[in-house]
Amino acid sequence: MNGKPKLYVSSSLHQKGSVTRDTIFRITKKRRWETRLQADRHFIWAGLLLWFISGKRLPLKITHRQTPSTAITQAPVLGGKAEATECPQRASDFNLSNKGHYYDPETTTTFCKKLAWVLSCFILLREFQYIAQYLADIQDWPTLSVRRLFFIWARLVREGSRQAGWTPAVGSWERSVTIAIITSPTAPRVARLNALFRAPGRGRLAGMKTWMQQTGRRWWMMALFLAGLADGLEGAERPNFVWLISEDNSKHYLKLYDEMGAPTPRIAALAQEGLLFEHAFSNAPVCSVARTTLITGCHAPRIGTQFHRKAALASLPSGVRMFPYWLREAGYYTSNRRKKDYNAIEGAGVWDESSNQATWRNRECGQSFFHMQSFGISHESSLHFSAAWEEEPTETDPAEVMLAPYHPDTPLFRYTYARYHDRIQAVDEQIGAVVDALMADGLLEETFVFYFGDHGGVLPGSKGYAKERGLHVPLVVRVPENFRHLVGFEIGSRVNGFVSFIDFGPTLLHLAGLIIPVALDGAPFMGEGINQVSLARRNEVFGYADRFDEKYDLVRTLRRGRFSYVRSYQSFNFDGLQNNYRYLMLAYEEWREMFEGGRLNAVQRQFFEPQPVEALYDVEKDPHEVDNLAARPEYASVLLEMRKRLTNQVKQLPDLSFFPESELITAFGNPTQFGQEHTALIAQLVDVADLSLVSFADARMGLQQALQSENPWVRYWGLVACSSHGGRALSFVEQARELATNDSERLVRVRAAEFLGLVGADDPHPPICEALRTTTSGVEACLILNTVVLLEDGEPGYEFDLQPSHLNPAVREDSNVKRRLRYLSGDLKRRRL
Repeated sequence: MNGKPKLYVSSSLHQKGSVTRDTIFRITKKRRWETRLQADRHFIWAGLLLWFISGKRLPLKITHRQTPSTAITQAPVLGGKAEATECPQRASDFNLSNKGHYYDPETTTTFCKKLAWVLSCFILLREFQYIAQYLADIQDWPTLSVRRLFFIWARLVREGSRQAGWTPAVGSWERSVTIAIITSPTAPRVARLNALFRAPGRGRLAGMKTWMQQTGRRWWMMALFLAGLADGLEGAERPNFVWLISEDNSKHYLKLYDEMGAPTPRIAALAQEGLLFEHAFSNAPVCSVARTTLITGCHAPRIGTQFHRKAALASLPSGVRMFPYWLREAGYYTSNRRKKDYNAIEGAGVWDESSNQATWRNRECGQSFFHMQSFGISHESSLHFSAAWEEEPTETDPAEVMLAPYHPDTPLFRYTYARYHDRIQAVDEQIGAVVDALMADGLLEETFVFYFGDHGGVLPGSKGYAKERGLHVPLVVRVPENFRHLVGFEIGSRVNGFVSFIDFGPTLLHLAGLIIPVALDGAPFMGEGINQVSLARRNEVFGYADRFDEKYDLVRTLRRGRFSYVRSYQSFNFDGLQNNYRYLMLAYEEWREMFEGGRLNAVQRQFFEPQPVEALYDVEKDPHEVDNLAARPEYASVLLEMRKRLTNQVKQLPDLSFFPESELITAFGNPTQFGQEHTALIAQLVDVADLSLVSFADARMGLQQALQSENPWVRYWGLVACSSHGGRALSFVEQARELATNDSERLVRVRAAEFLGLVGADDPHPPICEALRTTTSGVEACLILNTVVLLEDGEPGYEFDLQPSHLNPAVREDSNVKRRLRYLSGDLKRRRL
């Protein structure tokens, strides 16, 4: 570096990858900023004047309004008592004097905007040579409006202070950035100034004096100008947001997406007044992992939140907060009703209220809000009905439903489908009730209403499995009339660009005019600078599935265009492996009984057979993903491209799941740092695991080296790859026997015994039972018990006589261990609950 400051600008206007994803303003310690603005004093004083008048009542057309619209609380939707409240519904409706005067948005705001644009033009033209060099990363900056360019500059200064963590009376230009601006648009400006200039223990004036001495009068005035201008133009333009989330349903069960789906007229009405996204995805097919991805904007395997249920909460990486925190910091009221289910430490300041009674109606008058509400009526548990199901008729006719080709056509399966269609229609009614409440409050045309599923599901083989039916969710966004200028799409259209849960938080921040932190993985899919053409270029989504309760798996997916690529890193862990909660559904149990009785066709049997190491599906031709194209020569180039892209994604994260969970849990204090420190090793482990993708002849040398490695996790993945090759890897039996008996790492001994058992070479009992007796980790014991269930229920089949007394007392208390022991003891085996 040459010592000059570096300025990175994205402003969320462009697609991820074209520019840096955040606005960071950094001044190096080596030298002062040599390219300061040289704006004339009169421009600065004009800006200062604008700052004052934009926060005060102007002598223009001030409207003496009558009492604002009355909002009637609807108890069935939002909770609480039904009562009438009188409250201005927008920040622009704040009472600004004791005489009942209010902003008139048609006069005051317009006046401030026009004056601000004029001043922006002058400053930008005069200082263009200095600003342009820092906007060079924006390829299409000549097409941006002057207003937008100035917003970039204003946000630059505001975010610079926040990123630097500056406090009054501390810091200088040499240290970092010393312009601190209180950014809450709803706080009174006097209060903001008090907070800005109050040095701890010294009083406001002392703080102001110290700050002015350090930064110079010119920068003090420019800071006020930028703070006032940014708030004056944007503070009164922030929309509200409501997220309505149905649990456990993919897009396939709605008539909006599939002709044979359930009718949802209220959701369809939202789509007519907004946008329907054809390709929206949860990155994970299960609640806690999906919701943590949603609330953080980060891929779970990168930050250590990929296991459902968590053995321990992971700490979020530096620069990451659950995104409602940033909305709340900007003045939003944030409420959640009520489900969280996070695998990470939430931290303070995320929600103003999170409860069964949470509502936007508890906010301050006129305060912008973000409200999130989940609907559990469609949850998996709604299909845990009793054996007397025939006595409980459904509204949907079971004879009319269309079964997926991987499900057997039986009365029980048809009833299960029909019952779930009823649940989808009930969700539709509940969502309509919330929309009605927004309308009653006079807020509907100021509020973006998002409806989506929290992941796929929930019929057998969907929830918990990283395929289309577990990941592809419905997404409808109603665009309010007052904010349609923020959305570059035709209202009522169907959007084809790919979006996923990592993008949802950045989208809200962008629509609110806030900075998107650089540490997030997602990019906005609505807002200024984003339209149908630009979003259509986004055609790739990454997915993941790891442990679901007591059942372990390790699957990564890449959906790109019409192709879906599924990589199973432990392909011998077949999908139908026992999970106690899942098999509470009678249809699951019937499916397995029909498999064991030889009554399923080839497609229906796939769920209970070892997975392919990699699979390629043409989702447009094969929406149910039952025809694997990976072995077909005509798709070889597509397969290699998809394989390469997914492998690069896994390495670049880096993907923490290449360490066993019992090893990774020790790093949950800072999982991301652990990943960065072990990036090279993780890449090596991925390469060893990928030896299962090539012929055994080509993999032999690499497997030999892996089994002889000094690193236990390289040996571990070498054995996993051997198990994937199955009987072709019999030449490594002797090495596996040695590792099963004498390896220093317990889980390596278990993987060696697993390989020997799967190929029928040795009795796997001794090393596995010894590992269970000696482990003191419930997480490690659960992983070992997964192997036990695999060897009992899979081929060739073994019987393990395990008693709880064989395990360490502390291990027996682990909830997942309890589930496995209950199944293995025979309490749940082959019987319906």
